[in-house]
Amino acid sequence: MTEVRAVVHLKVRPGDLDRVIDAARTFVRQAAESEPDVLNLAYYVDPDGETIVVHEHYRSAAAMLAHLGAMDPEAAATLGAHTTVESVEVFGEVTDELRSALAAWGEVAYFRPAVSLR
Repeated sequence: MTEVRAVVHLKVRPGDLDRVIDAARTFVRQAAESEPDVLNLAYYVDPDGETIVVHEHYRSAAAMLAHLGAMDPEAAATLGAHTTVESVEVFGEVTDELRSALAAWGEVAYFRPAVSLR
């Protein structure tokens, strides 16, 4: 099994940044409390508060799939209502099941491992 990472760019609807950050806090708290195979989940905001970049790091494709299935439904609905997915990139060995789950996000770019320090 190889670790899987994802980078997601979200466009925030005007005036909705605080709601999106609250949803992000819910996801991070949930992962910290009950998802040991989520190695990191970080949200970054551009200076204008218009774009959020999410960096996700999982122990495996199965861990990413489990995280997607365990997301707080209210926070996920908030994220969906107040952002637009601009791009999704996934790095690592992924399963067909994970690809199917990510298809709902639109076009996803996949990158397989080539060379790495770790």
